[in-house]
Amino acid sequence: MEEINWKMFVAPIIILFVFIGGIIGIVNWQKSKKQGEAPPVSELTINIPEGETESRQKEFTVSGKTKEGEKVVVNGSEVQTEKDGSYAKVIMLNEGSNKVVVQSRKDGEVTETVERTVKYAAPAPASSAEQPQASVPQAPAAASPAPSNLATSGPEDIIIPVVGAGGVILAIVYWRKSRKTLSTSLRR
Repeated sequence: MEEINWKMFVAPIIILFVFIGGIIGIVNWQKSKKQGEAPPVSELTINIPEGETESRQKEFTVSGKTKEGEKVVVNGSEVQTEKDGSYAKVIMLNEGSNKVVVQSRKDGEVTETVERTVKYAAPAPASSAEQPQASVPQAPAAASPAPSNLATSGPEDIIIPVVGAGGVILAIVYWRKSRKTLSTSLRR
């Protein structure tokens, strides 16, 4: 009786484990990429840009848009929203910095909050020698800024798929080679 060459059986088993490990690695990599995705962009917009906005008008219109079906609260007062989610509320500014807090709510729960600052400076009284000052127009509607923690990929993110693909290629090559070796040894 001929002695069996164990290397013929061990090599395909090791290659099979490398192949399965590569598949598991690729699946885990895909899961980690999904978890690292950026949060959704804000659905609550406001016409006041970030930072401090200046106004020379005591009456200031806060407007923007939210998701359909959500309610909007501006500085503690509920605002009527349109069917498309747009809203507008006139607020009275005090001299100096004014904090504007806009919240969107669904089923009584706050879903999103946006805070801005508007600085009101009363216009100086016009003298007979000076031209009257034009009022500063309100800031245009602006969408919320893009999140700063966007997922990025670097060289380390490519390692797992490359190793997995390499394992698959090696498994195929050795499987074909061991199949030929096994068939020739069985013919003897």
